[in-house]
Amino acid sequence: MPLGVTSLLVELWGGGGGGNGIAGNGGAGAFVSGTLSVTPGSTLTVIVGSGGGFMGGFGGGGVPRDSFAGGGGGRSAITLGGVELIDAGGGGGGFFNINNFSISYQGGAAGISFGSAGVGPQRGLGGTQTAGGAGFNSGSFLQGGNAPNGAGGGGGYYGGGGSFDGSGGGGSSYGSAFISSFGGIAGSGSTAPNQSDLYYLAGVAQGGINTDGGSGLVVITAVPEPSTLALAVLGLPTLLAYRRKARV
Repeated sequence: MPLGVTSLLVELWGGGGGGNGIAGNGGAGAFVSGTLSVTPGSTLTVIVGSGGGFMGGFGGGGVPRDSFAGGGGGRSAITLGGVELIDAGGGGGGFFNINNFSISYQGGAAGISFGSAGVGPQRGLGGTQTAGGAGFNSGSFLQGGNAPNGAGGGGGYYGGGGSFDGSGGGGSSYGSAFISSFGGIAGSGSTAPNQSDLYYLAGVAQGGINTDGGSGLVVITAVPEPSTLALAVLGLPTLLAYRRKARV
């Protein structure tokens, strides 16, 4: 952190779950925000979840079976020395059941305290604040469940469960004691939350509609700002884009 910066406004969207080929629609990622207290000279790690697809999204998205199932979206997070400060959960992967009248199952959306469950006879459940979502392969801390015969669970503070014959569960989100004014909005089906935000970009956190899920997004603004620059991180973890904050 630069000298003089002791507080950051942070906004995070998790990655959307994959619909992947002819699979059912993936679940949307979650949105969280808050004010993070920081110490000048400290180093934060920013993780930007990617959307699920043929593989699980970067950031703990669960791996799916094949082209009939989508991978879970990855969580977006800010950490300090390996400690989670704030997390936005990723959506669960969708699933296309070729053995049951070709039914498509919607992936579970990521939530705040808990993620939504997937759909199907052996679906993945959503992650909570204390445990990964149950499933054929349950989710775990920071990781969605993999799915050898179904869709992957979304990454999150605790990941959603991976399914056997259904869609994956959504991951949960988290705000630590270092975050004040913490709040968030869960995904809804495949629809990304808080699309009216100034920094939201089209497709972010969307559940995949028969395609890969949308990438996550992390926006960090110094408060008070030492300059008029806000830092926005989009897509791959290595991509940093600077956007000038609008003045009113």
